[in-house]
Amino acid sequence: MSHTNEMNLQRQLKQLMKETKPPLINALSRMLPRYDIDDVLQETYLIWYQKQQEGPIQHSKAFVFRVARNLAISRLRNTKVQVAYQQDCALHDMYIDISMSSTLAKNQNQQLLTNAISSLPSLCKQVFILRKLHGKSHQEISHIFGISIKTIENHITKGMHHCRQHITRHSTTKQKANNEL
Repeated sequence: MSHTNEMNLQRQLKQLMKETKPPLINALSRMLPRYDIDDVLQETYLIWYQKQQEGPIQHSKAFVFRVARNLAISRLRNTKVQVAYQQDCALHDMYIDISMSSTLAKNQNQQLLTNAISSLPSLCKQVFILRKLHGKSHQEISHIFGISIKTIENHITKGMHHCRQHITRHSTTKQKANNEL
């Protein structure tokens, strides 16, 4: 492109910008936030300039308005996709946080229960484990240890009461410690 043609093209661009910039800003402000409008305008005039170098555009004003509208729509689509992606990421992160928290809480509760069972007297602990963890019947446990079913029931009741107290006591202590942090 010759220097004269380049100068002529720059003059046409200045004139086009003078005539179309205010109405374009007005039209785009209904579609986009202000910080996007300047980028869309710049890109619009750049596209016009590149197309004009290829050959004359018959209706430059209409062309500029159509390009600006299409760019604005593309920007809106991209923004929607980005927002949806960010929301998906946030939901995924929240799910992972909740899963990790619940897994941690479950592990802590299991540890509390294990500690509670471990602190039971020997025979009570054995009866409790056979009944609650291995699902043995009162009758089966009675035959294993050679003690009455009523004694089995008493050991299980004692074990349940002890475990409940142990877990409550340690959960309350832990909650107080967390509140102090």
